Amino acid sequence: MARSSIRISDQWHGMKSVPATHRKELQLFIDSLDFPWLQRRASIFLGENCEARTDLFAVGREHVVYEIISPSAAAIVRIQKPLLWQASGSECQSMPSAQDMCNEAATLRYVSNNTTIPVPHLYEYDPDRFNPFGAAYMLMEEMQSSHPSPSNS
Repeated sequence: MARSSIRISDQWHGMKSVPATHRKELQLFIDSLDFPWLQRRASIFLGENCEARTDLFAVGREHVVYEIISPSAAAIVRIQKPLLWQASGSECQSMPSAQDMCNEAATLRYVSNNTTIPVPHLYEYDPDRFNPFGAAYMLMEEMQSSHPSPSNS
C-alpha cells in the first residue's frame, strides 16, 4: 500500500491540545511507553522498518493515537490512557476495560467481514496494560479520507 504524501498526523496537535494542567501527567505516561518495541511489532505487519511519529499525536479522553510510518505504508496505534485526572459530575469516567477493547476488535472484524462499510484492518491488539509496550493498544491500518479536509476558516 503506497503511503500518501499527506499524513493523517499532519492534522494532529500533540501536547498543544492537552490542557496545561494535565500535560505533565500525560507526558509521564507517554515517556513510560516502549516505542522501540512497538516499532519492531509494527514492522512485522508492515514488512519494513517502522518509526512512530512521536512528535505529534491525537488525544481524547480515553486514548492517545500515534502514526506509525514505514517507507511505503502507514498504520496508527491507539493507546489506552490510564485515568490521569479525575473529572467531576457528568464528566466522571472510568477506565475502559480489557473487555471493551476485545469488543471493539470483534466489532471491527464483524463489520469488515459482513458489510461493505470501510473499516481499518486491525493488525493486532493487546488489552493488557502490563504488556511489553506498557499500555493496552490497537495497531491498525491507517485509512486516508477520500474527501478533502474542511478548511480551517
